[in-house]
Amino acid sequence: MVAGHAAMPTSLGHACPLDGPPLVHPPLPMANDPRAHWMTRMNHRVRSATFGLVFITMGTHIHDTGATPLVWWLMAAQFLVYPQLVYLAGKHLPHPVRTETAALLLDPVLMGLWLAGLGFPLWVTYTIALGTLMSMGAYHAWRGMVAATAALVAGAGLSVAVQGLHFAPHTSLLTTGLCMAMLTAYLLMVAASAQSRAAKLRATKQRLSDNETALQHQLRANQALQAQLSELVNRDPLTGVFNRRYLDATLPRELARCVRNGQPLSLILIDIDHFKRVNDTHGHPTGDEVIKALAYLLRSQSRHEDVVCRHGGEEFIVMLPATDLDTARQRAEAYRSDMQALAVRTATGGEARHVQVTLSAGVATFPHHGEDEIALIRNADKALYHAKATGRNRVVVNCESRGDTECLLAQPDCTGCGIHHPAAVTGKPL
Repeated sequence: MVAGHAAMPTSLGHACPLDGPPLVHPPLPMANDPRAHWMTRMNHRVRSATFGLVFITMGTHIHDTGATPLVWWLMAAQFLVYPQLVYLAGKHLPHPVRTETAALLLDPVLMGLWLAGLGFPLWVTYTIALGTLMSMGAYHAWRGMVAATAALVAGAGLSVAVQGLHFAPHTSLLTTGLCMAMLTAYLLMVAASAQSRAAKLRATKQRLSDNETALQHQLRANQALQAQLSELVNRDPLTGVFNRRYLDATLPRELARCVRNGQPLSLILIDIDHFKRVNDTHGHPTGDEVIKALAYLLRSQSRHEDVVCRHGGEEFIVMLPATDLDTARQRAEAYRSDMQALAVRTATGGEARHVQVTLSAGVATFPHHGEDEIALIRNADKALYHAKATGRNRVVVNCESRGDTECLLAQPDCTGCGIHHPAAVTGKPL
């Protein structure tokens, strides 16, 4: 209403602070006036309407008191021209929000001047004061109401200082009725505005909730896609086991964890014996089946924490965290014996056949055979080389620190290799 034109907000988030630098909002485009800030446009509509109602209501009162033409001209300037001047200032000055903030404080000062000048007519004073307090309170809560009260008192005090204090509370029945109607209309407008703001707030919250749900779905989809991409990057497409890229990233991390926990870590480097002969004799599809069969065997006999990787070609590597040398050697021997007993079914020239192959393995364990991943792989590779050089189909442990090589033989008649043999198992090399 009076000074209460700002109490009729139609959108969220337009309050401007009374102290400190004001928050300057960017202007919103309008078809009829694209240069005017949204706060200027909104306050102009509400200020023009409420000041017009005040002009009519107060006009009935001063008509009854026999006011001079000067008073009528002053009222017309205050309640009909002033709102347009404020609008033009907010539209053309560089800081429209500051202009509106100043107008919000100037309005109750001017109202205080009029109320004191008219002798504080009861219903007019009550209606204007209540509308002013509610309007400022709608923007700035109790702080705005205190500021509006101070501005009203300042305007009234200025009027009293100029023309003295007189008190004429009586209002006519018409003026009283208009004040009541105006106050009722104002309260209904405030209620409608509050309901509109609440509805918009609910809609905004619902949109935010919907957007959050959509973002969560998108996030889960992205995470699933990232997991798929990670699988594609870190998995060997033929066998489904991890590839060398994954080993290079995982081995240093697992080794560091074992170092912190004071645990061993073992590597088993495995190679299929005479794999080229398999490809040349039975074809590359058969060779692929042999590689897949070995990968399946390694995965099926490994723990959840073990890492099986295709190291390249027909070569595999198995990382065994928290596994000592003897256990790793036993595991490698189990791989070797099971692979030797496995018959890989293949079809060459339309005829079904079973192909049997053997493997050789080299074992290295932290910290006995190296304290970093490079040394472990190097010693496992040396052990595998010895296994190949001494007849294949066997498991070899190479120990750089002792300068010798231990070999679990695959056949009991391998006695001339010059290598220390702590144990021997029977086997039949390919």
